[in-house]
Amino acid sequence: MPSLCNYFSYRDIKCSRITNDEIEEVVALINKEYSYQDAYRRSPRTNHKNLEEHISESEFYVFKHNNRIIGCVYIEMNSTQKVYFGLLTIDKQYGSMGIGKEITKSVERYVKSIGKTELLLAYMHIAPWLKSYYEKLGFKENGDEWNWDGIRLIHMHKTLS
Repeated sequence: MPSLCNYFSYRDIKCSRITNDEIEEVVALINKEYSYQDAYRRSPRTNHKNLEEHISESEFYVFKHNNRIIGCVYIEMNSTQKVYFGLLTIDKQYGSMGIGKEITKSVERYVKSIGKTELLLAYMHIAPWLKSYYEKLGFKENGDEWNWDGIRLIHMHKTLS
């Protein structure tokens, strides 16, 4: 059965499905990299229980360099042609290397290979730099928004051709 890892190849970074032993390390990485939103939510971005829920409802992947987790992403499939991906997280030490862009392009190739035609994501209004980042990758706002603990999540989509 195909997985995102079949479509990811970037330098010496390895892709794998998350294991239970990696959950705490991933929670720490996500909370460190999303700390800019703590003041709005008054709590860290995620915790062990929340991450376990994501893992049970999606395909959750980690990316490692020298056996250290430096990034993650999850992909939620449903019965439609649409696929949601989120929590794309890259350790700041690796932030300008193009890893996030390559993960996103790998997600596109993977979901397209299994017959899906649209990729969805949401960015936080308090992180406007993400809007321009995803626009450069071909995503467009679709007009949908929702409130999550005081943070507006603005939805974007990309039709895969």
